[in-house]
Amino acid sequence: MDSSTDAVTWARTTLAEQGTDVLGVEEVHRRAWSTVWRVTTGDGDLFLKSAPAGVSPEPALLDVLALHGVPHVQRPVAVEGAFVLLPDGGPIVRDADDREAVWRAVMRHYAELQWATEPAAAEDLVRAGVPDLRLPVLPDVAAEVVARWMPEYPAVLARLRDAAGELDELLPMATIEHSDLHDGNAFVRDAVPFDWGDACVSHPFLSLLVAGQEDVPGAVDAYLETFFGEPGVAEDRRAAHRGPGEVGRRRAAGPELAAGDRRRRRRDARRVPRCPAPVAPDPRRRSTLTGSPQFVTPLEFALPRQPRAPNDQPRLLETGGHDDELLPASRVRSTRR
Repeated sequence: MDSSTDAVTWARTTLAEQGTDVLGVEEVHRRAWSTVWRVTTGDGDLFLKSAPAGVSPEPALLDVLALHGVPHVQRPVAVEGAFVLLPDGGPIVRDADDREAVWRAVMRHYAELQWATEPAAAEDLVRAGVPDLRLPVLPDVAAEVVARWMPEYPAVLARLRDAAGELDELLPMATIEHSDLHDGNAFVRDAVPFDWGDACVSHPFLSLLVAGQEDVPGAVDAYLETFFGEPGVAEDRRAAHRGPGEVGRRRAAGPELAAGDRRRRRRDARRVPRCPAPVAPDPRRRSTLTGSPQFVTPLEFALPRQPRAPNDQPRLLETGGHDDELLPASRVRSTRR
C-alpha cells in the first residue's frame, strides 16, 4: 500500500473503532508537502491530512497542544504518526462579510494561544519534532540558509544576530510560531488559526511578520494589547522609554509560569520598539527561499527585495503544481499558499 492508501485505511479503522460510520472519502488536494481528504460520516464531514515524513510537524503539534489544553486551536479527532483527522472548521476569515472584526478576534486569540503554549508546551513541541528556531539558535539556522540559497547576502546575518540577541534580552520567551498566519489560514467559527504545517518554536513576535501584513485596521494593536494585557499599549509611545520599575496592569497568568515572572517579562517586553513595517509583501505571499519553509519569514524580512526580471514568465511548479500556483521561472518558491 502507498501512503495515501495507508492514511485512508487508518482513518476508516480509527473512526470505526470510535463507532463512526464512514460514508465516503474524497481527495480534496494533493501537494508535495501534504494530501487532504474530505471524510464524510454520519455525524458530518471530517478532514484527513497526511504529510511525508519530516515535511510537516502538524500532526504531532496538534497532539501536543491538545494534551496541554492550549485554547483557540482545533482539537484533532485522532492523530497517529503523519496522519491527523480534524473536524470541519467551516468558512475561512478571508470570505467572511465581517472579515476585519473576525481577523482582530483571531489576533487576540493567537496572543492567548502563544502565552498558553510557553514554556512547558513549547518544550514538548520541540521534543515532538517541531522545528526549533528559538532566538539563541535562529542566527545559526539563518547562516545555513544564506550559505545555501542566498550567499550574496552575508551581511544580513550580523543584522539578524544583533536583533535576535537584543530581543532575547528584552523578552526571553519561546512559544509556538505559526509562520504563515493570514486570513486564509483562520476559521470564522471560534476565530482560530489552522494549517500549522510551517510552524516552529520561536519568539512570538516573529508571527507579526506575516500576520501583521493583513490590511485590517487595529489587528496588530489587538494582538499587542492582548499579549501585554494592557489596552492602548500599541499606541503608547512612552513604552520604549519606561524603566524596569514601571509595571503595566497585570494580565491573568496561565498555570505554566509564576505570576511574578510573567509580569516581569511583560514589563521588560514593553521596552521593545514596535515591530517595523515589513517589506512590501508579494501579492501571493510566496517565499523567495527554499529549503527551510519554517524559517522563510524572518529571513526574508531581513533580505533586500529582489525585483522581478522583465522576462520572468510564470510557470507551474514541477512537483505538484496546480492552476492556482503560478510561479516565476527564475525563482523557486515555496507554495504553501
